[in-house]
Amino acid sequence: MSIIEFQNRNKGRKIVLNYVRDSIKNNKYPGRVEIEKLFHIDIRTYFKGSIGEIYRLLYIDYKQV
Repeated sequence: MSIIEFQNRNKGRKIVLNYVRDSIKNNKYPGRVEIEKLFHIDIRTYFKGSIGEIYRLLYIDYKQV
């Protein structure tokens, strides 16, 4: 899936959030680079706080290692 398939910014945000939520259910915590490569996007375009904001919106504690 690429950015071209996103119809607008909110739709893109929802797709990314759903992907991360589903990955977490499978005990996998995707990082910024993985998400950017998968969707061919720059996360900062969709989320102001980058990867930390994604996890915050999903109510998951995020700590950079």
